[in-house]
Amino acid sequence: MSDPLDAIDSMPSPAAEVTALKQRMAVMERELSLRDERIKSLESDLRVAQYTIRQMEEEAASNLKAALEVTKEKKEKEKKSGAKKKGKAKRRRKKGDRSSTGSTAQHGQDGDQQEGEEITYDMIAQHYPDMKLSTVLRAERVFQQADIDGNGLIDVTELDKWLTKQDLIFSVNQVTALLLDMDINKDDSIDFLEYVGLINDLEDPERFKAKQQKLAPTTSVALNSIRTTLRGDRASTEEQSSSVCSLQ
Repeated sequence: MSDPLDAIDSMPSPAAEVTALKQRMAVMERELSLRDERIKSLESDLRVAQYTIRQMEEEAASNLKAALEVTKEKKEKEKKSGAKKKGKAKRRRKKGDRSSTGSTAQHGQDGDQQEGEEITYDMIAQHYPDMKLSTVLRAERVFQQADIDGNGLIDVTELDKWLTKQDLIFSVNQVTALLLDMDINKDDSIDFLEYVGLINDLEDPERFKAKQQKLAPTTSVALNSIRTTLRGDRASTEEQSSSVCSLQ
């Protein structure tokens, strides 16, 4: 039979249990402290994220409002421009008709404006008797490329788009200055006869030099770039020796 005193001696002392509990509590307190710090860090990150989201939402709303205003203004301008063109433009004749270029003239033979008169090859021959047919046909092809809506007139937007396609990037002021220089009858657009007049000036060194001297430096540089581009286009086209007059 075992001695009860031996059983008591084998039991852990209260002091040892207290020490173990204190150590365990210390570990738990450290874990809680680390968790508190982590929670505070997460809360701080959450506040930063919420602030960033609000800023992005406000910026997106502001950009959307600005874009809508720009789109509205652009549509209003296009509507006004379209109404103006509709009142001026006449139906283009068939492209294959050699008796007419299909563009609506704004000029009489003496240079006066005559609304609705068709620009014919005869008219071009009278204005520019030395111009070759190949030059006129090439000019017509380029004009038709630039005349996006096919109404026989090139406005500043169409001119800018055509220049961009030729890798000629100019400012709005430069494009506007170029159009105003070509726009003889001052209707804020270029008809085919006005465009042929530009080609006639670019073909002749003396006329081109005189034209450059009348323009602002930046506009003169832009015009020279156009001349270089059109000459490159001419080099890729087969030249014909007959003149416009010889075909009439």
